[in-house]
Amino acid sequence: MLKLGIAELHKNPSILSELDEVATIINKKNREIKGFFFPAIYKEDIEELLKEIEYKRFLKRNKELSNMQDFDDETLLDGLGDES
Repeated sequence: MLKLGIAELHKNPSILSELDEVATIINKKNREIKGFFFPAIYKEDIEELLKEIEYKRFLKRNKELSNMQDFDDETLLDGLGDES
């Protein structure tokens, strides 16, 4: 797998438009992986994985919101009993 540094991408962002393979994006100063780049040709292969990741993020955001103490229970239920 190709490894790209953040500084390289910052200096030459067109690298991504020319890239046709999967790459790891790394902060080379501390060797920390920041992300992965998948060319659009692999979209169909990873589409289900992306949906699963988004769903997990959705659940996490909603769990964090439900744990907040500042919400008034009335506002969370606002409109649920209304008849149209």
